[in-house]
Order: sequence, then C-alpha cells, then structure tokens
Amino acid sequence: MNQTTNSSAKSAVKALAIITAFVVLQGCGVTRMSFLNQDAAVNGTGTPTGNPGGDKLTCIKEHYYQPTTALTKKLDILFVTDTSGSLNAERGAIATAIGNFISQLASNADYQIGVTLSHGPKSSRFGQLYKAGTEPTVLRSSELSLTDIRTHLVKKLTTVVEDSDTDGGEASLLSLNKALDSTRLAEIRMNNNFFRTDAALAIVFVSDENDICAVYPSGVTRVIDPDGKELPAFDSYCKNKVTVKSVYDRLLAVQGLNPLLVSAIVYANKATVPSGGENEFGYGYSEIVSLASGTMVDIAANNIPAGLADIGKAAVAKMSLRTDYTLSYLNVDKSTITAEVDAVQVTHSFDEASNLLRLLTTAGKADSKVVLSYCLVPNSPVKHIKPDAGLSKIAIDNPSTFIPKIEVVNQ
Repeated sequence: MNQTTNSSAKSAVKALAIITAFVVLQGCGVTRMSFLNQDAAVNGTGTPTGNPGGDKLTCIKEHYYQPTTALTKKLDILFVTDTSGSLNAERGAIATAIGNFISQLASNADYQIGVTLSHGPKSSRFGQLYKAGTEPTVLRSSELSLTDIRTHLVKKLTTVVEDSDTDGGEASLLSLNKALDSTRLAEIRMNNNFFRTDAALAIVFVSDENDICAVYPSGVTRVIDPDGKELPAFDSYCKNKVTVKSVYDRLLAVQGLNPLLVSAIVYANKATVPSGGENEFGYGYSEIVSLASGTMVDIAANNIPAGLADIGKAAVAKMSLRTDYTLSYLNVDKSTITAEVDAVQVTHSFDEASNLLRLLTTAGKADSKVVLSYCLVPNSPVKHIKPDAGLSKIAIDNPSTFIPKIEVVNQ
C-alpha cells in the first residue's frame, strides 16, 4: 500500500471514529467509555453515558489529532497603542517594519490590520478601529499591496490623537475591553468585517509605560505621574471593573476555539528601562501576555524589526497547530494532569478558572496525536462540558483536532 493509500486509510479511520457513538466496555470493576460524535457535539448534545464518578476516582483521557494542514489562512492583527507623544518614534518604527511580521506568514495568508487607540470612555475613539484620515479603516491583504499597507499603517500609527483623560492615552486594556463588548463587537464585525469568526486573532499592545488598569505588584513604587491622571482614571474606570484577567477572558470568549495570540511591544526588562520621563516596565501588558503565553518585545533592545518577526512566527505557529484545550470536565485535580504529544510528555499550563490547558514546549507537527490525561477531585460532582453549539468553522472543518475522543475510567 503506498503512502497516499495509507493516508487515505488513516483519514477513513478517523472519519469512522467521528460518526461512532458510545462504546462501553466493562470488566474487572472498571468502566471505560469512548466518545466522538461530531453531530452530537456540534448540536451541544454529546455527553458520555454511564455513571462516571460516585465514590470512585474518575480519570479522563482526551484524544486529539493535530490538523494535517494549517487551521486557517485568515489572520486579524490589531495594534492597540498608547497615544502618548513619548512613543512617536517607536510607533513609526513599528509601522515601517511591518513587513518583518508579514514575511513570516504563508504567501496565501489572508490578513488584515486594524488599530485601536488606548483611549478612555470620554473619547469618541474609545474601543473603536482608528482611521487617521482618508486611509481605509482596515488594511486588507486582499485589497492592498504590502507597500500600500505599510504606507497606511505609518499614517495610522504616527498620526494619533492623545486622550488627556487617561494621561495621553494609556488605557489599552480598557479600550480593547470595550472593542470586545458584545454590542461594539457586533458593530465592528458588521461595519468593518474585523474580528472575523473564522480567523486567528493577533493582539499587539504598544506602550512605553504601564497600562492604566494595571495593578502593581506588592513593593513596587510607581513612576511619578506629574499630570496626576493615572490613579483617578484607574479608580474611575478599572477598579473592580476591568482587570488583566477579565480582558483576557473576554478575548477567549470572542475567539472561542479559534487561534489567539497576545503580544506586547513594551519595556519588557525592568533592568533596562530608560530613566527619565515616565518610561516604565509594561505592567498590565506583561501579565496578559503571560496569561496567553504570548510574545514580549522589549523596546529597550532597539530591534523592533526582529521583534515583529518573532510575533509573526508566533502567529504562524498558532495558525498551524492547536495549543489551547478546554478540558471536557470540571473539578479537575490539576496535580494529576499530564499532556503527551506523540506519546512524549510535554510541559503545559492550566488555568482553573477557564479550565484551559495550554501546551508550552511543543504541539508536535501535522497529524500528531495529543493525549490529555487527568483525574477529577475525589467526591466532587462529575460535570461534563458539552461542546459549544456554536463551534466555529475552523473547529467543524477539523473535527479530530477540536472534538475529542474521551475515555473515562472509574477506579
């Protein structure tokens, strides 16, 4: 049998698995169940049968396969930028070097670029896509050459308007949070076809100091704000309302199973932040990038072109292989979690609040098998999370990548 036939046979086996309902094998006091039913999952009705849990220790294995081709060729890139005058040179350098980002993408990538200013609620540009003049609001590869995109992006990023209410416009998290609000999100999708539901999303924060909504670590002294705008803005707009975690959770909700990359071009090394002015380590940005296991680019390194290339490479990785998995059961004992790629254990992170597991060291290659194993907290309720009835086109087109075969073992 040749390689093509082997590949076809493997695809047929997977297809057969997708339409297979429940298989229950019992013996020696152990119940094993497998589940992979695409129609049931898409309709939100798929739940393993039987009676897992009770007084027994319930352990789960979720089996996935990485896609054989890129998850999507579509990428929406959003620059969320501080509008303070102190950042003029860096914004211009980012726009000029945008080709270093784009050159990392596949030649047939369908990408588009937008800009959101880091303004607060008193600004008419709060949570909006920014248009500096006559250039398009969204810069699309399907309509513009890279040369034209660069020209228009230079205009967007160098012809910005400051927002005095938020100390020149330093409310990136706040403004992004507004853009992702359900009403504003619907407007942006309808009017600008941005935040596409079948595209990867790359957020790129740009700033030379902290975000207004940042909560400083204990023992850290703020850089003096001579205008006295930051703390009042934090108290009015952020405190008990908008946090790093709440904005990240909103990003996850908007993207669902679609690829998400969060990056920041900021002062990323506390030891090399220039003295003078209000230059400061990127508090707020560093935390949200860490939550997303994203990419930090240090402005102090004076190598923005290379940093943009790194962000582009990270975007390609997100568009090619799945790294983020919402575990199918709640009440997970995180100490029992293991992640394997092609039978080799890899490092991972796990966020209990979102039930999100992320592969950190490697996600394998095309058609790699990913197995996530874990046990539930003893004597806790066994709660299976039904797949979202609104699975994205990316997920539906890649069922074995997004809809797991589940094995439940009661011991």
